[in-house]
Amino acid sequence: MSKQCISNYDKYPQVRLSESPCRVGWKEITEALKGTIKPGSYVVCVECYPGCFEDEIARELVQALQPRFVALVRDCYLPPSAIESITARDLGDDPVFAFMNKYELSEFLDGSKLAQKRDEMQSLDGLKIVIGAGASLLVEKWDLLIYCDMARWEIQQRQRAGRISNLGLENEKDRPSLKYKRAYFIDWRVADRLK
Repeated sequence: MSKQCISNYDKYPQVRLSESPCRVGWKEITEALKGTIKPGSYVVCVECYPGCFEDEIARELVQALQPRFVALVRDCYLPPSAIESITARDLGDDPVFAFMNKYELSEFLDGSKLAQKRDEMQSLDGLKIVIGAGASLLVEKWDLLIYCDMARWEIQQRQRAGRISNLGLENEKDRPSLKYKRAYFIDWRVADRLK
């Protein structure tokens, strides 16, 4: 007779906030943000963990806050082929195993595209919003930093559903196992170092 193992892994982790009220839903979130934004030049940096729905975040913030400038960091990534080339040696050909690495997110960004976005942003006054994995690397100074985290279980569900790509790639239709391997050995390590 074998003993049944009971897992204590929490697929839906929560952090309970006791001192400040939690905002739920885009309307409440954007109303709270409106109360913090000051007139004049104001930069909101929305740093995202890989797997966040950045287009939804951008759509809701733009609709509610009407910024003068919006930048999506993914527009500053190196081409997917360059990112794949950088990481190929550590990922290897094995369907499961790979090597842990020490990549930094900055290695996946195109310096000239970053400089162009920075110049564009600095030339404007008013509300400016930068969104995505690596937003804090594009914005040198911000007035408000927002961090959008993501549970890895939810990331895997989004991978299986073909709703997200890996960091800097356009591979949402790849096999979930390949996306998971890349996320485990590359994306999550890079994002955790930035976090």
